[in-house]
Amino acid sequence: MDIKRLLLTILTVLCVSVTGLSLVSSLNETQIQSRLELYQTNLLLRVVGLDSDRPVAPEIMDVSIDSIGQAVRAGFGQSNAVQQSLSAYETFRKSAEASLETFNERLDNPDDTITAEELFTLQTEIKQQTQVLAEVDLRIGLLLAVKQERELAQKQWNPLVPDSFTLKDAVNNPAKEPLELVGQTAGIASVLWRDDAGDVIQQTLGNAAKMVPAQLQELDGWFEDLAIARWLTLTDQTDALANLKASATAQANRTAIKLATVNFVPIIGLIIGVGLLIFLVIQRFVQKSQALLALNATESWDIPWSNETVLQVFVVGFFFVGQLVTPLLLGLTTSALGINRAALTGLPKASIILLGYGFLSIPGLWVLRYSIREYWPLAKPWFDYNFRDRWFRWGIGGYALALPLVVGISLVNQLLWQGRGGSNPILGIILENRDPWAIAAFFLTASIAAPLFEETLFRGFLLPSLTRSLSPWGAVVVSALVFAIAHLSLSEVLPLTVLGIVLGGVYLRTRNLVAPILLHGLWNSGTLISLLVLSNGGI
Repeated sequence: MDIKRLLLTILTVLCVSVTGLSLVSSLNETQIQSRLELYQTNLLLRVVGLDSDRPVAPEIMDVSIDSIGQAVRAGFGQSNAVQQSLSAYETFRKSAEASLETFNERLDNPDDTITAEELFTLQTEIKQQTQVLAEVDLRIGLLLAVKQERELAQKQWNPLVPDSFTLKDAVNNPAKEPLELVGQTAGIASVLWRDDAGDVIQQTLGNAAKMVPAQLQELDGWFEDLAIARWLTLTDQTDALANLKASATAQANRTAIKLATVNFVPIIGLIIGVGLLIFLVIQRFVQKSQALLALNATESWDIPWSNETVLQVFVVGFFFVGQLVTPLLLGLTTSALGINRAALTGLPKASIILLGYGFLSIPGLWVLRYSIREYWPLAKPWFDYNFRDRWFRWGIGGYALALPLVVGISLVNQLLWQGRGGSNPILGIILENRDPWAIAAFFLTASIAAPLFEETLFRGFLLPSLTRSLSPWGAVVVSALVFAIAHLSLSEVLPLTVLGIVLGGVYLRTRNLVAPILLHGLWNSGTLISLLVLSNGGI
């Protein structure tokens, strides 16, 4: 064995080990889908209102909504909205609590190689997760209160309330620290849902009872309306309640449009996709070798390089440079410049992510070019970017076809992982950003840079190269699996494998990389738009 092969073997073992450890580590992380379900729950509550049989604040229950709102109510169901929301919050809480326990264990037993920045990031994650759990417990208590389960609500709030809490002090001195603010809000909620709440508020605050506590205004969406309506009801502020109802009505109509956008519009795409899938399957049986799914499906590429070259491109160019060297160099560079990446927000953080993706893709493409330089120029259809073919039709059609397939496997995936298994970290960062320039940078990264690089590497190079040892469709499946694993989240392996199969199928049929690049870009853009729409309903 020569030096080159020895080094390649060592790097292969190293990269496989790091990838395996990353996948195992992701098992203890919550999925972004779990948080998105909470966001959708919060938006749905604004449209549906309170349980019709047990309203706590009937003045804001029957908001007047337009036809879109009526369709949303009919589609999601009104009667069990609070119970469904409670179940969603309790499910999320279990996975978030497990993640916090894992973070604390890592902090209590740090690895000898942990850096100061990694330690800071871990401490930040613990602080953020503790805050999230407190906010979830606060909202679970409010949902229990709506269900008239006040004793359970009080038990949910009690651990959050500071020992020194008094209603008067809290109203006069709102906390500035987020966790302390949640504690004060829980304390006020525990007063609001006492049987003698009206008397307690009046006796404690006197004329100041007409002022809604700032803590309640820090709640968002339906929970804010609920708590404020309860306060206004107990303090006999009829005019303010009417204004609240008008505001809730306007917000309900806007929220209904959001929910329709992220649910009903994709449903139309799902219907089209199912119809397209049925058509393609029937056509495959009727037209056989002339069917769309069959054309080009048996034609392999002329492959002048060995499997060792393929391994070199992915082990050295993608995994070693991209997953190990790039993060290390980026960390050293930012540290030398005095930049704490864990503390960055908005555009600076988005720029660092975009820069990091550039550090990943450019060296990766250079290693690809270097590895196959002796075989250049390559005959078509290698790395063909053709804007004159039917690339647009195949990209759009592939997107429609991917919708029902990925959504279907995602439902199975949720049952399998139960909200665990991690997600792409960029998704969580997007949820926390409102800076339009940061959002533009995220779109540039996810919808343009990522499709260009990943489709060139996985579909343009890996898929055809695998046909040296596999059938074309076998190469599609294997390349899709590698594509999914490369995202380093267990919960994403199944959905991304299915998406990768569709991407590979489109490329196999067209032999034109522009088509899967378009499909990939559409998919990522749709995901980002859904995140941005739903994020306004988040915690």
